[in-house]
Amino acid sequence: HPELHLDFHLSNDLLEPLLREELDVAVDCRAHQHPALERLELFREKYSVVASPAFLAAHPVRRPLDLGARPLLSLDRDGAWWDRLLGALPEARRPKPVRIVEIDHLRGLINAAEEGLGVGLAPTYSVRQEISRGTLRVLFPRLELLEDRFFVYQLRSRARREANRLLAG
Repeated sequence: HPELHLDFHLSNDLLEPLLREELDVAVDCRAHQHPALERLELFREKYSVVASPAFLAAHPVRRPLDLGARPLLSLDRDGAWWDRLLGALPEARRPKPVRIVEIDHLRGLINAAEEGLGVGLAPTYSVRQEISRGTLRVLFPRLELLEDRFFVYQLRSRARREANRLLAG
């Protein structure tokens, strides 16, 4: 649709700009229940726990509990990023992270995992090449981690506009 003009605003806070009509649509994995919003499911994002072969040779990880004694690479300092793994485990099998290394950029986190700085958690699509090259290995491949569900959000009052309709479609 060459008649559409797109600008991209990457942020962890998209709801307020959308409600203020600063954005026409927002793609977000946070669940927004505001009555002025219409949402359309876009996709589910799966995650993988990964580490480099060199890291695993020096620091074996055989089960999730082993992660408690390993450096975990996280997008945030408090390790909430790891809730996708922790929430998928029964309480008795949840590691208690001791060392969290904050890297606030996904590509930086993946590169750090490749370099052996720790264990990473990343969207599966973002580490496919590294896994196929063998620079990262997937830990716990049979464990079903919690997924994020992404939605397109738009104001109900704008949903019938031609540009919004085309973009959402």
